[in-house]
Amino acid sequence: MPGLYAQAQTDLEVRRRRILDLEAELKWAVDDGMVGWDSAVRSGTACRELRAELKDALAECKATEARCDALEDSRTGSGLSAAEVERLALLMMAAGKLAAEAAKVVLHGWASRSPATGKPTYVDVERALGRVMAAQQGMVDAGDVRGGDVRAYARDAVGRIGGQAGTLDLRAKS
Repeated sequence: MPGLYAQAQTDLEVRRRRILDLEAELKWAVDDGMVGWDSAVRSGTACRELRAELKDALAECKATEARCDALEDSRTGSGLSAAEVERLALLMMAAGKLAAEAAKVVLHGWASRSPATGKPTYVDVERALGRVMAAQQGMVDAGDVRGGDVRAYARDAVGRIGGQAGTLDLRAKS
């Protein structure tokens, strides 16, 4: 999935191409209107419609440019850069997907199959875990979090979860 800034840049490029296309159509319609009276009437209507569409496209382009600028320069109230916000958004999306996939396993069991793919639900959990790990690694690589501390907290959490579960063996399959 493209990032917020990358998607805004793509949207901007699409809108700019549309403006160029509309300008070319408008020029063609004006040139066509110079041929004869019937063409001029049709061309005049086409020109008005194209001008209105071009005006809308220009407004959309300006709004998209402003969105790109805001994302590029963005600072939330917490002082995060656009890239930091994007990495956190990817982490939140991955964690949400993982929660949804885990809920499916709780409801239907490990051996149930996805109606969409026909694969066992644990495959979707594995995929979602991989996305969370990828988001984590991206944050470590960018220096947002320290990898050693993340691993230490994970070891500590496993110890605490095991203590809270009492005699429950968290590694047991069934």
